Amino acid sequence: MLLDSHAKSIEGRFSIGEVAKSTGTTVKTVRYYDEIGLLKPTMHTEGRHRLYTTAEVWRLELILTLRYLNFGIDEIRKIISGEISVSKALDWQIEALSTQQRTLSNMITILQRAKENGIGEDSLHHIHDLVASISANTEDRKKFIFKKIKESMIIDQFPYDWKEPLIQSIDGIFPKNKKITALQSSAWNEMEELLKDSQFHTEFRQSMEDCVNAVQQYSVNQDLWDKKTVEIYSRVIDAVKAQHPPESTAVQEIVEYYASKFAQMLQVPVTPDLLRYFMKVARISGTDRVLRFWELRAILNPDMECALKAKKLLYQGIMWKIAQLEEVQIKKKQAISK
Repeated sequence: MLLDSHAKSIEGRFSIGEVAKSTGTTVKTVRYYDEIGLLKPTMHTEGRHRLYTTAEVWRLELILTLRYLNFGIDEIRKIISGEISVSKALDWQIEALSTQQRTLSNMITILQRAKENGIGEDSLHHIHDLVASISANTEDRKKFIFKKIKESMIIDQFPYDWKEPLIQSIDGIFPKNKKITALQSSAWNEMEELLKDSQFHTEFRQSMEDCVNAVQQYSVNQDLWDKKTVEIYSRVIDAVKAQHPPESTAVQEIVEYYASKFAQMLQVPVTPDLLRYFMKVARISGTDRVLRFWELRAILNPDMECALKAKKLLYQGIMWKIAQLEEVQIKKKQAISK
């Protein structure tokens, strides 16, 4: 429904200027939230000017409050949509701000010491120590995570041509930006705790052993495997974007193609057991801890989010295929028994 182009505050509807003024923000900011889909007005005037309802003004107030509390845009989107609970989001933000608080406290202490020593070369040495200590803490965390993941991935057991790509995949875990969100900060801490869990390492090594055994036994060429995986995942990502369900023709064609290539490599027919083995080799399935590791990786590096969604859809598609094959096997047995 379009209203008169000169309408203002009619029936609880407000122009973008009124909304910006009443919430203490700018027209540019309100317009930006519309463009990124965070706050889209449900109505416009005949001249296509935005009109906001009281509920939408309240939503803007909520967005501005969360932004003030340093929540990122993606986090706000997930909170408003209900994808993550408010309680969980608050836990993440408290943890992130506590980390920042500790860092700022350390900064203040060292700067005060530098000032107490007088303004001069000694002060600069103290300031240098501050930057060095912060950098060292970050690097120590990265080294710890890199070392633990490398151990669990049993990289040394893979053929030479597989080692470098696997090491590069570990590098892809670390956040790309210096400033990380509350969600990433929480994921970073959770991953550290996960990597201190001996049970996780046992489960992760087991998930990698199927892969390394297949690579060694069938002399799988890493470059060829990687190219084939990229090809498959690009198709699955398209299916994710198109919102195709696991049982759809689009997804099942990908499953059949991928499974057939794997079956050819092993020179065996496509069976439920082969598909289960394939999921292990391709690292599509795993224990709760292992799957959580991949989820944390996608949080820390958002570039991996599409790959994670593709992995989940491929897993669901294969599980659907397994159920179909097992149903056929049951019917054959029943027919024979008759």
